[in-house]
Amino acid sequence: MEFKGISTALKDGCRLCAFRSDEGLRVIRLERTGHLNGYGEHLHIEDALAHANEDYLAGGRRYEEVYGKIYPLHPCGGHEITSLLDGWIKDGFGFIASWENDEVVVELQGVNRFLFSYVKIGRGATLDDAIDEAFNAKEIIR
Repeated sequence: MEFKGISTALKDGCRLCAFRSDEGLRVIRLERTGHLNGYGEHLHIEDALAHANEDYLAGGRRYEEVYGKIYPLHPCGGHEITSLLDGWIKDGFGFIASWENDEVVVELQGVNRFLFSYVKIGRGATLDDAIDEAFNAKEIIR
């Protein structure tokens, strides 16, 4: 999927943070210097990304202007997994993305079976490319 708003946000200096809420929703935040510039939440990560993409392009709206009016409020996240990335977030892991040296850099954050925190880093021309590379990268124990 191509998200022009997210690509623009990253190039404009925003950092994308993805995580699972306490209720199990997949959440995307686009932040720059502590300020929220775009937000998305949904049962699945792909739709949360689409909502954040749209929200950034709309100038970063207030939560109440979007959820419950444009998009439904979901009491909890979905149980089915729609992709490898959706499963990653559903399992309680997260990722961050930023723009460095003319490319997207994604850092998948996880915990291995020995309970060591690790990251997997991917780089690419697009968010999708960087995510794919990160899933194929070796774990770096932190």
